Amino acid sequence: MKRGPVRKEDIFCVPVWEIEIDWCVKHWNMDEETARAAVIIRWMEEGDLRPLARHLGSGHIDPVVCDQLIQMINHRELEVVRKRGSPKKPELFAQAIMAARAYDGRKGPSALALEQIAAEQHRSVKAIEAAITRVRKREV
Repeated sequence: MKRGPVRKEDIFCVPVWEIEIDWCVKHWNMDEETARAAVIIRWMEEGDLRPLARHLGSGHIDPVVCDQLIQMINHRELEVVRKRGSPKKPELFAQAIMAARAYDGRKGPSALALEQIAAEQHRSVKAIEAAITRVRKREV
């Protein structure tokens, strides 16, 4: 039977970052909460979010870790990597909602309303129609 690579967690029976946390407590005389935050942040900066996931799963998040997470997101250091295809822009649905709301609030001929909305939002009439359709399909 072919086996995959052996993970370090399987060897040590504990997550490897816990070993580092214990080391910080013993060698740097840190309290456990500070050591945990420091190790989580270091691992986050190295691109490994497993300690963060475990920490969030515990139901408690240290404010320092939360601040670091916010900073990494704001500086685009932490982003979701899509497997394939072009990246989606979630803000497009918000624009579609704005177009649909504007259209639903208009009275009079629909062609005129579509042209007015397109002019206000600096988009084509065809794009406004597609946006309204996209919103209505999600409402069902």
